[in-house]
Amino acid sequence: MDSDLKPHDGGRMWWRERELWLLLMLLGGMYLTNLDGITIRGEESRRGRIAWEMLQSGNWVVPTMQDRPVFYRPPLQNALIASVAAVHGKVDAWSLRLPSVAAVLLTVVMIYGYGRSFLSKLGAFAAALGFASMGQVLELGRLGETEAVFTLFVAGSLLNWRWCLNRQTSPWLMWTSSYALAAAATLTKGPQAPMYFVGGVWLFLLVTRRWRMLCTLPHLAGIAVALSVLAVWQIPYAMQMGLEQSFKVYVGDVASRFGDMRAMTVIKHLVSFPLEIVFGSLLPWSLLLLCYANRRFRQDLGRLREDVLFLFVCIGISFPSVWIPATASLRYYMPMFPIFACLAGIAIERIAAYAPDSAWSTLFVRYQRTLASIALGTGTVILVASIGWPNLTMSQSIPFAVGYFLACLALAVVGWWAARRLSPRGIMIGMTSTACFLGLTYSTQLVYVRQKISEDAPNAIARLRDQLPDEKPLVSVGPAHHLFLLLYGEPVVQLPVDRPNLDQVGTDYFCFWVWSGGVKPADIPFEWEQVAMISCDRNRSPRRIDTMIVGRRVRSTQVANRPE
Repeated sequence: MDSDLKPHDGGRMWWRERELWLLLMLLGGMYLTNLDGITIRGEESRRGRIAWEMLQSGNWVVPTMQDRPVFYRPPLQNALIASVAAVHGKVDAWSLRLPSVAAVLLTVVMIYGYGRSFLSKLGAFAAALGFASMGQVLELGRLGETEAVFTLFVAGSLLNWRWCLNRQTSPWLMWTSSYALAAAATLTKGPQAPMYFVGGVWLFLLVTRRWRMLCTLPHLAGIAVALSVLAVWQIPYAMQMGLEQSFKVYVGDVASRFGDMRAMTVIKHLVSFPLEIVFGSLLPWSLLLLCYANRRFRQDLGRLREDVLFLFVCIGISFPSVWIPATASLRYYMPMFPIFACLAGIAIERIAAYAPDSAWSTLFVRYQRTLASIALGTGTVILVASIGWPNLTMSQSIPFAVGYFLACLALAVVGWWAARRLSPRGIMIGMTSTACFLGLTYSTQLVYVRQKISEDAPNAIARLRDQLPDEKPLVSVGPAHHLFLLLYGEPVVQLPVDRPNLDQVGTDYFCFWVWSGGVKPADIPFEWEQVAMISCDRNRSPRRIDTMIVGRRVRSTQVANRPE
């Protein structure tokens, strides 16, 4: 038997295996390349501004925007961003996104370590690499969004629990460490985390008739640890904000998922969401999950059956939380992507164990060759478009297009060659070539495309700063957009819309946020002229959604140039 296909022998040195370090070097380069290549976008700036105000005020307990408490979610991720910024020196794209990259890499380590408790090197490698090269993970793991950090803690709590059970470690360590991770997840995003952990583990113990494990002192100790971790932040927060606001900060973002519960919206979501997960977010490795639909495949699982059961229980208990709410986004389910990746790794391990001439082996060869063909086809399309139609959004400079094509060609050749060798080593090489293609595409081609279509708010705000006098502060009438606040990088006092007293602040310069529910130019109750108009949208579009207008109050002796 190939050494890479031997089941784990109970040793404790998995972290020294070269496969793990190869993964970390490969994925580190993949995720760090062009990390700041696209402008800060979406909710990144909201998290960044909260982190900036943490550093400015020294208050790491109550999240604020313009010195006013906000109730989006608990502040653990904001604190991580602020910690990186304190070392880095500023809140920028690197400070925002490094916690996400670190979370992805730590999740890879968690998956590999858990996999090695019951899988061969091949299965553990496939699961870890599969997670990090899923389409939506490649996207969100490179952004300052909550999902990557949340995934580390939520999936970590589940996999750590099962990992300890497989290794028969101390029940005290198993329960306390897993509950601590679930509590950290709660401080990152909210109540979704304990629901997933408690629901998955408790249901698994009931299904396998081990419910007595729930009635033990180690389990009670785990609950106590979780409550203690939560109390580190919750008690100071409640002392400052009160119990009502303490509840609000946990559920502030959750209610929006039930905003549209019309019958047709719900039905459409119930039908489309599972398909979008399997044939969208989890690609290309989700196709391996179709193996579990085959009864013979399930019967051949052998010693892997209980881990498969645990993983499916975790999926079954968590899926309704994103399937039923009609406005739930695909990214909300990213905490369970490591669970799907482990199932894909198990599938690859079983396929490798079949005879080289089996039907499963034939299908897997076609699968790998299809992925190799896609890599070559993508490189060819980009090259042809760049030469023949240079004005297309996907088109790039000729040197880049040629280099990208040659890289895709080399990876396709390696993937096609590896498909002929169904040894564990050949499968690893084939998967690695596909992951390299996906990582290269996301970190270069897609970054450059987004650069072309993104609004250039940083340069617009840099030009604005040159127009504003240093001695005059800028204030906002109503709340200002978080991207504007982050890029402006100064305190911006918020004034009420109905009575904006600029004299109280000692300035004539102000700004306001124009959006569907925001301030309109006609709402400003004094004469003024426009200084700048800055789009805070992600991408350029004739129809702007979020715009910041900067104005200067005009004294009675001056002539106003007031926009309509």
